[in-house]
Amino acid sequence: MKVLILGGTGMLGYPTALEFLRGGHEVHSVSSRPARIDAEFDKGVHQHALNLSDASDEDLLAVLRGMDVLIYALGPDDRVTPPAPALTYFRRELADRTARLLTLARQAGVRKAVVFGSYFATFDRLQPAWGLAARHPYVQARVEQARRAIQAGQEPGAAPRMDVVILEIPYVFGVTPGREPFWKAVLFDRVRGGRVALYPKGGSVVMTTTQLAQAAVGAALHGPHGAHYPVGDVNMTWTDLIGLIRSELGVPPRVLHVPEFLTRLNLQAEGRRHRAQGQESGLNPDTLAADIMYRALYPDVQESRRVLGYASGGVQEAIRQTVRASYPTRS
Repeated sequence: MKVLILGGTGMLGYPTALEFLRGGHEVHSVSSRPARIDAEFDKGVHQHALNLSDASDEDLLAVLRGMDVLIYALGPDDRVTPPAPALTYFRRELADRTARLLTLARQAGVRKAVVFGSYFATFDRLQPAWGLAARHPYVQARVEQARRAIQAGQEPGAAPRMDVVILEIPYVFGVTPGREPFWKAVLFDRVRGGRVALYPKGGSVVMTTTQLAQAAVGAALHGPHGAHYPVGDVNMTWTDLIGLIRSELGVPPRVLHVPEFLTRLNLQAEGRRHRAQGQESGLNPDTLAADIMYRALYPDVQESRRVLGYASGGVQEAIRQTVRASYPTRS
């Protein structure tokens, strides 16, 4: 197959490119500028430099024509705090852009598209009483992204049809050569100090970048149109995850749980600071603690693993490798 990865030089796109290469497929990548990552990627992947934010339909169609599979590994996540209103930003960057690119892909004759989404959409679908999309703009945009991506694959009266599969992705750990892991700033730096870490009580399913890449290949080969696949490997409490990170950092792995109301007060204060600066988080600080941070976000991934065929194991070592790559000069 000829595979085009949008965001192919990123943390998730890079291992996905390698997985397709190792399967004997012809791999192309689109990013704002070519990147040199390692010998296997640099030699095997055909890189196309294109700014997707302002590229014309003609430019996009030129790189899409002749491709069999499109991997959509683009888009901001909930770490971004955009100008208010947050929904406008996330809807544009996730739902609108995905719908446009997949519509063009279908017109270009691409037969299959795999979209990298979020497991927050999993819980909004499976636990409607939680009301995640109603309260959190980022979750609403992710839900809209998946719906519009699937619609773009088979619009009424439009031909040819393109099968669209959604991967709903949780916490993912792994290393891209020459890149500082984003986990350093958003998590590791925050929990590395002191004799004890203070953190909420809850947890998340976790997986490796290699497993995600395998799932993406499986989705391209076996996923039917309109399928949503929550993926992951190991269910970890925050205590286990933060303890493992701190242990690799050489500090005591002890974690104490912060009462939910204290976390809520801190998040609400942060929300007021954002509003004073004209910003708004994609995750509502007023309800984030109870809605997400203090829950055990453990989706059932057995059917996804069966269909997509990704392996089990290696999560703890991937976390350790990510920590080591974040502090390469640490003795």
